[in-house]
Amino acid sequence: MKYLCTLEIANGVKAWELVDADNEDMAETRARELCIDLAESYGFEQNLDFFGDYDTLGREWDEEEYQDTGFLEYYIEPYDEEEHSGYIY
Repeated sequence: MKYLCTLEIANGVKAWELVDADNEDMAETRARELCIDLAESYGFEQNLDFFGDYDTLGREWDEEEYQDTGFLEYYIEPYDEEEHSGYIY
């Protein structure tokens, strides 16, 4: 089945990806991976020791803290070609 994944990280950075998955759990796992890839492409990183979780992101470390932070946010929904065709190029 195809799923539309909405990915967000910080500062209005948002993307959409179409994934094939056998079920919603697999689609959500793939959406998380894609969201991490998106964050890394903008220089964000995960830091469990600093943030205490893997969903908080930081970039531009200045020896004491991150200058910019964000969060992994991702949503999935079954792909409807008629409704979602404008999101995927």
